Amino acid sequence: MPKSDDEINRLGTQMMILGTQVSLLGLAIAHYFNPVVGLTVFASGFLGTIGVFIDTE
Repeated sequence: MPKSDDEINRLGTQMMILGTQVSLLGLAIAHYFNPVVGLTVFASGFLGTIGVFIDTE
């Protein structure tokens, strides 16, 4: 289903915010609980944010 540019940009912005929040959550987990799990969560959020940014350009 085709979407307008405005819808795609809005979705991209929401995904970037979500990716940033996941990254911060990962850093918090790494700091307080388990570094391996936390850094894995951080990396997935970070890569997701970059992927969305590239897609929306």
